[in-house]
Amino acid sequence: MDIQELKYVLALAEYQNFTVAAEACSLSQSSLSKHLLKIEEEIGNISLFDRSKRPVLLTTAGEEFVQYARRITEEYETLLLSMEKYNVPDNSTLRIGIIPVIGRFGFIPLIKSFKETLSPVDSVEIIDRPSKELLKLLEKNEIDLALLAISPNQVLKTSLTSYHLMENELCLIVNEKHRFAHRSSVNLNEMSAEIFAIPDNETGMYDLCLSACEASGAKLKKVKTYRNIETILDLVEDGECVSLLTARLLFTYKRQTLRAVHLTHPVKSIIALVIQNSAKFNGLTHDFVDFARNWRVQLDLKEF
Repeated sequence: MDIQELKYVLALAEYQNFTVAAEACSLSQSSLSKHLLKIEEEIGNISLFDRSKRPVLLTTAGEEFVQYARRITEEYETLLLSMEKYNVPDNSTLRIGIIPVIGRFGFIPLIKSFKETLSPVDSVEIIDRPSKELLKLLEKNEIDLALLAISPNQVLKTSLTSYHLMENELCLIVNEKHRFAHRSSVNLNEMSAEIFAIPDNETGMYDLCLSACEASGAKLKKVKTYRNIETILDLVEDGECVSLLTARLLFTYKRQTLRAVHLTHPVKSIIALVIQNSAKFNGLTHDFVDFARNWRVQLDLKEF
C-alpha cells in the first residue's frame, strides 16, 4: 500500500459513505472499493469496514488501522513541507488567494506581517476571488494557497490540506423592527415564509446557509442570492428581506439598525488556510503555513 491508499481509508472513515468518499478522492466508487480490498488483502484479509451497515463503520481492526494511517499521512505531509524549504529559487512570488471579505476577519495584518519577514527578492501577489473559485485555482496550481471560508461538513478533495484558523457563528440577520429582532435565538423553521438574501453559490457562505437549513430541517421558500455583502445588508436594512451571515462579519460593517439572532441549531463558518498537498510548494508556502498557524492564536483572542 502507499500513502494515497492510506488516504482512501481515511476518507471513507471520515465520510462513512462510499459515494461521498469516492468523490472526495476523485475516484469512481468501484475504484475506491478495489483499493480498499487490496489493502485488506495486504494486511492478511482483515476487514477494516463493516460494509453491511449504513453508514459504513470501521471494524475494531479498522479503528486501530486508522490511528496508524493518520499518523503516517500527517508525518508524510510534514516531511514534504519541511523538505521544500531547501528547494527555494533565487527569488519567489507567493500567490495568495483570498475571499473578498477576508480583511473583515483580521487577516490582512497577517499577510502584511508575513511580507515584512521576506527578503528583498521575494514578493506576495494577492488574488481576490470567491471561495469556490479559489479552490479551482488551487487545483490548477494558479495560486499557492488560499484563505477562504468553508462549512464544517464541506468535502474538500484529498489533494488539498486545510488548516482551520478561525470559527464564526452563523446568525439570522434582521433589521431592528423585525418581529424576531429581540429574540435570543430562532429556529429557521419559523422563517420559512420569509424572503432570504444570501451570498451567491460561488461563496463559502452559500454552502454554510444550506448547512444551517439542513441542520434545522428548514425549507426556505424564497431565496435570492447576491455577490455583494453590502447589497444584502442594504436590503435587510430596508426591511425587504432577512439574511444568514456570521455575527463577526455583521459587526465589521457597523450597521446600527441590524441585529444578529442566534440559531437554535448552531452552524459554524470556518476560515481556513488551504494548500495543495501534492504540488511542489515553494519555500514561501511552507513559511506562510508556519507563520499563519502561529498567528492563529492572535486571531482567536480578538473580540468582535
